[in-house]
Amino acid sequence: MRAIRSSACAAMIVAVGMTAACGGSEPAPAPAEKVVPQQVGEMSPEEAGGMRPEDSTMKEPTGPSAPHGGTRVALGTAGQLEFVHDPSSGLLTAYTLDAAGTAVTRIPAKTITVEVAPAGGAPVTVALASTANGLTGDTVGNSSQFGGTNAALKGVTTFTGTVKEATLGGQPFKDVAFSYPAK
Repeated sequence: MRAIRSSACAAMIVAVGMTAACGGSEPAPAPAEKVVPQQVGEMSPEEAGGMRPEDSTMKEPTGPSAPHGGTRVALGTAGQLEFVHDPSSGLLTAYTLDAAGTAVTRIPAKTITVEVAPAGGAPVTVALASTANGLTGDTVGNSSQFGGTNAALKGVTTFTGTVKEATLGGQPFKDVAFSYPAK
């Protein structure tokens, strides 16, 4: 019985100590003043501590961007090719796009041939093979994506190229020059 009383007393002492440590049971004081939201008029960027738009080095892109983040090459009015290059593997991918350059378009081709010349390097021919993709419905020979690798493109970030041969929208194209990335 004595053990129960002493543990009950100990629990009460701990509870009283915690109440005293937490500030007791008094309510928190009211704020000294009430905060009232105020309407603020428009400020110029200078007043707000910013810069004028004309002083910014960041510029909006002047034209529409490529859907895959690559470089677009117009093939007449039939459509466009968008080139995307992975310098770590030397993979060059071409996507066939509509005339606006916004949507992929399948073409009935097995390859697209390009010649690329890395800065200061010799030109090399890369055959970009038609790629099947179950998500988009592309099949080999009826695809919107073509890819190929070349060791000469490993580690390269800029090059010039020529679309040696491609057919888009029923129109054949030969020797269409481009720069990667676009200038």
